[in-house]
Amino acid sequence: MAWRAKLCLPVCAAAMLQAGCSSTPAIPEKTLILREVTELLTRGEILASASYAGYGAPASPTYNILLEEGWQQADMVDGGVVRGRTQLRWTSASPGAVQQYACWSPVAIGLAVSPGNVVELEQRGGLATVVRIRFRSLGEGGCVYRTDAGEAFGTTPGEIRPASDKGAASLHCTGLAEQGWSPVRLSHGVEWQKPPPAGPAGRATRWPPSSFCGWRP
Repeated sequence: MAWRAKLCLPVCAAAMLQAGCSSTPAIPEKTLILREVTELLTRGEILASASYAGYGAPASPTYNILLEEGWQQADMVDGGVVRGRTQLRWTSASPGAVQQYACWSPVAIGLAVSPGNVVELEQRGGLATVVRIRFRSLGEGGCVYRTDAGEAFGTTPGEIRPASDKGAASLHCTGLAEQGWSPVRLSHGVEWQKPPPAGPAGRATRWPPSSFCGWRP
């Protein structure tokens, strides 16, 4: 079923990351992270994750993580968990060769987001949670996916026609650096983050359990 295909992705992605991407920097508590929303889980898919088992995991972690964070079943609504994208990569110049790097994350209770929104996530006790909508669309924020060399592409993987056989592009939006955001280097590009306010240092988390990340078409 379609929901099973969705829910196995976070489990598989988490295992791959822990095995092969340990160079990703730790994320301090209250750090803000910028991502583009690409997909929403329905309430049914979130609740179904409590009993879905596969790939060596006792269950998809989505439901259990939300319970650990104090959510009630009544809080698990459509769009309560979303996938957010920050990077694109390709190993061929042919159409359809572009993959996207995206992470599953919960949405703060009471906040409604839609695919195409550019959102801010806050690192909270090991969870990267969507806390606000920064831009309603890429166009509103002057956002594009751009290579390290500064080459700008379209706003979706389907629009991109790579000029080279190998490359990557990251999400960039107008005015971020002037507002205290910085590009943090990841495996195939950058992710924009804003450091937490000055104060006592919180714990740093290398693998936020809610943000199961991976590459997909």
